[in-house]
Amino acid sequence: MTKQQQKLLLIIPVVIIGSYIVKSIVITALQVMFYQQPRPRPAPKAPTKAPAAAVKAVVPPPSPQPVKTPPPPPDPWLRFLGVWHGQAALDGRGICDLHFEIRKSQAPGVFLGFSRFSCDSSQALMGKAGADPRSALMNRMNPNAAILTGTVKDGALHFKADKDIGGDIHGCTVTSFTLTPFGAYQLAAEWEAGKCQGGNMLLWR
Repeated sequence: MTKQQQKLLLIIPVVIIGSYIVKSIVITALQVMFYQQPRPRPAPKAPTKAPAAAVKAVVPPPSPQPVKTPPPPPDPWLRFLGVWHGQAALDGRGICDLHFEIRKSQAPGVFLGFSRFSCDSSQALMGKAGADPRSALMNRMNPNAAILTGTVKDGALHFKADKDIGGDIHGCTVTSFTLTPFGAYQLAAEWEAGKCQGGNMLLWR
């Protein structure tokens, strides 16, 4: 074997070993570069929504609403409040006018009444007293008035006199009144005057 061949035999292993070492160095350098690169952080997870059933379970039930009691119906007798008038020929008094005012009391179901008779003398109804100027003047200027309290019974307003103010020329005073609806716009008035004669007439507004 020549010297040149011996050199080639020595160079070949050196080249092979050198190439292996260089390859190892390159691979190691690449691995170091790869691991030194910043890795992207994972995106934060969105909060998971609770199931619909769970949400409904958390919501408190609505509070019960108070039951409203309907207001009581209005008293149908309130439509008779006000001032009523009537006129009639009364024996012993002449041609008389009756004014009757109805008001609502503060007590439930109770009404107040205010009555007043005012009469013009008539000889045909009063006899000799109707021809006497003094009696005629006294008959006109001394009406019988009363303050009364009433309640509803049997489809009518029943009033009892609490106080009488004056009497007629015979000294008679009203003791009670009964007012009954008559048709759509009138009241039938009936009254008693103790031991004296009572009377009746129709009243309108």
